[in-house]
Amino acid sequence: MRARFAPVAVVPVALALLLHAGACRADLLSGMAALSKRDYAGALAEFQPAAQRGSAVAQVGLGYLYEHGFAVPQAYDDAHAWYRKAAQQGNGQAMARIARLYTLGLGVQDNMIVAVDWFRKAAEAGDGEALRGALLPPDMAEKDAAKVTARLAGAQRYFAGKAAQGDITAQLDLGYMYMRGLARERDGSRGRPGLALEWLGKAAERGYAGAQVLLAYALDAGRVAGADPLKAQAWYEQAANKGNAFAQYSLASLLATAGSGSGIDPATARQRAVEGAVQWAARAAEQGLVPAQTLLASLLLEGSEADSAAALVWLNRAAAEADEGALVRLGDECLSGRALPRDYAAARDWYLKAIETADSAAAYARLGRMRENGLGMPADSAEAFRLYARAAQSRSPDVEPWVHARLADMYERGNGTQADPAKAFHEYAMAAIGGDRSSMERLVEAFENGQLGQEADAKKALTWRERLARAVQYDRSPQSGH
Repeated sequence: MRARFAPVAVVPVALALLLHAGACRADLLSGMAALSKRDYAGALAEFQPAAQRGSAVAQVGLGYLYEHGFAVPQAYDDAHAWYRKAAQQGNGQAMARIARLYTLGLGVQDNMIVAVDWFRKAAEAGDGEALRGALLPPDMAEKDAAKVTARLAGAQRYFAGKAAQGDITAQLDLGYMYMRGLARERDGSRGRPGLALEWLGKAAERGYAGAQVLLAYALDAGRVAGADPLKAQAWYEQAANKGNAFAQYSLASLLATAGSGSGIDPATARQRAVEGAVQWAARAAEQGLVPAQTLLASLLLEGSEADSAAALVWLNRAAAEADEGALVRLGDECLSGRALPRDYAAARDWYLKAIETADSAAAYARLGRMRENGLGMPADSAEAFRLYARAAQSRSPDVEPWVHARLADMYERGNGTQADPAKAFHEYAMAAIGGDRSSMERLVEAFENGQLGQEADAKKALTWRERLARAVQYDRSPQSGH
């Protein structure tokens, strides 16, 4: 029996519109696709009306065109203005773009104090670039990089002085600089990561939601120092209760993967955690945080039929903002026939849109599976191999283990490519490291029998057998959710 979650807000959109990719706002998706193909005139034609209607994503896209002079005269003032409009809606990417303008002095006086403050705001909003990406252009000339480094040192001194006087914003900005490795010691070495926790902690303890969410992020999975998921959850909760959408989304993500609690039945604890995840994801989704809309939909799809209907509406909203996860999940539902009627052509269209707008590794992989199995298209093992390989080569850290497992099998059997035992072993290892059980079994067999170009090695075989046993034991535990 499927779980039934507490009701969440549902936008009244006719579910019939969700049956095909054409239901999305075509201008925004087409604009993103045109931009990825460097069809700047096409991107401009799509972004302009969407931006004027208030789409933050389109406003960022339009600002990008003005910043670089693509299909329009280069105009930093116009770029700044469009980024500001999107930033006022809470768009973290727009905030990061504004920070770049101040970093490089494009259309504004270069000001690293202002730049760091904007980068930090972008991080509070959950922007991936501001949280973990490269803050400075990788192709920056050496002399320009030296100037930026000098300005960063000046900003650090400014924030340090104000922070010591108790200025909460300066404490937060200084903590952010240490968290991102922008701060330096007097000898020029990288600043101690522990100072990120110290300064963010000072601001967090004073009740500043932005500091609380960044402190939680730093503690979550040990991004700065040792991981402390319980403390991370506690700080996320404080920021989430203050209305920070990124904190609400992050808390929902933690709860969605939470293990069993102590003192109560593990299954009951797991159910409570998932229900909490749904409620927090809903609060972030209602604030317009697109990844939260996709997460909420994914959680609801595990519920009742009524929950699935709500999930499709949320997926449609996220897909309309060109969210990769939503586009792929809609393709998955069309492919599987679970929440939507099975429709291979529609599934292919969703995956192609994910590739066009986000160069999605997940979408390449799924198209590979469709091609390998002849789902809605002629079976073609060589084309399937090419698609799997394209997915595996993605820079995304989230390439699914099964993709490596399929490549391994194809290399081993010479299916769709030339047989290559060494490459098969490499792909099995990649899949096994990602948690694929069948690949772990194949590695055990390879080391026991000296296969896939490996010498027989009982110790390595035992290591993988033990790892497989732990994985199977986890799969059978209540906290796994299986």
